[in-house]
Amino acid sequence: MRLVLALLGPVSVNMKVTDNFLFYKSGVFYDFACLDGGRYTNHAVLLVGYGRDVLGGPFWIIQNSWGVHWGENGFARIARDTIVNCEIPAAAYYPVVLT
Repeated sequence: MRLVLALLGPVSVNMKVTDNFLFYKSGVFYDFACLDGGRYTNHAVLLVGYGRDVLGGPFWIIQNSWGVHWGENGFARIARDTIVNCEIPAAAYYPVVLT
């Protein structure tokens, strides 16, 4: 997905939102509630980037639809390359242009 982001731009993804996500303010989001045993998603967000935090490790940058007063001005950094990634890699969608 990092390659798709770099070459094509933002990607629509589904993720698992837990109660803890509702109160996210800042930092890299890790939530062990995402490991409830089921692979399901319940929220769509826009995957806009990725990075690495010295303390939090690798992360995805998502834009949420809940407005600029939620999270980091409407964005969040979600753990990447770990099992507590809230199922972000499970369902991703991007347009393909056929010529």
